[in-house]
Amino acid sequence: MQEISNNGKYIIRSSFGSSIYEGTLSDRSAGSGASVQFDIIQINPVYRSFFWQIEPVTGQTSDFWNIFFSNKIGGEPANQFALSGFGTNAGGSGNQILLNADNVRERDEQFAISFYVSNLDPFSGVPPVARATFTILNDDGVTFRFFHTQAGGHLFTTSAVEAASVRANLPHYRDEGVAFLTADASVANAVPVFRFFHTQAGGHLFTTSAVEADAVRANLPHYRDEGVGFHMSATAGEGLAPIYRFFHTQAGGHLFTSSEVEAANVRATLPVYRDEGIAFYAPTRIADELFG
Repeated sequence: MQEISNNGKYIIRSSFGSSIYEGTLSDRSAGSGASVQFDIIQINPVYRSFFWQIEPVTGQTSDFWNIFFSNKIGGEPANQFALSGFGTNAGGSGNQILLNADNVRERDEQFAISFYVSNLDPFSGVPPVARATFTILNDDGVTFRFFHTQAGGHLFTTSAVEAASVRANLPHYRDEGVAFLTADASVANAVPVFRFFHTQAGGHLFTTSAVEADAVRANLPHYRDEGVGFHMSATAGEGLAPIYRFFHTQAGGHLFTSSEVEAANVRATLPVYRDEGIAFYAPTRIADELFG
């Protein structure tokens, strides 16, 4: 459990910290996603239990798999909704919620969790004894990056399920967070990006070139063909960021980054990486609406 709020009297903790990926089902359908646990700790214990309530700050009710209650006919706007329950001090099964693992590309969204002494307090204008905000991070269109600390290759995946499995079961892969966003296959200017896994270096090669993909299949047997990894734009455009590609001349793996700073640092300080230019163009967080 990680502390996300401390007002001197009460500490709110969560099982994920202040931000969490919603989770993605293997078949990309909607369903019960990540499970989140909250608890409250009284620095000087007074109460046996608390009433907790979650409300959107910038988010919406569809981010949760649990049923929301609205006291307003019609349900909307979102700020009329509240997800609530009872929980005991320092933990309790009632403080658990489930996120909705949908396949909708959307902004990261913020919510607030408030703890009250009584379930009547929020309806009577009584302020909560403690409050914290947390963010649900969208992982539809997100590409996660991992570094193989032994072989030197980089593993990339758009699957939150696969990413979670890597974190849990493959300790030799270091989690390097989100590398870049991907485009939507239905968009006209999006092209397939072919994915190959380097069975020796433990990393991935991506290319939008069908010619290069055919050459890899024909001449490089240590690369395992994993089909189309995701979609990207092959040309520059508004709202798009270049993804730089580097080849590790010793380990044989590839590094892809959307960071100008990281790319410049690689060129300046890591001579083992050969600069292979721009691999493709990815949507930025600011203008990813261009891709649905």
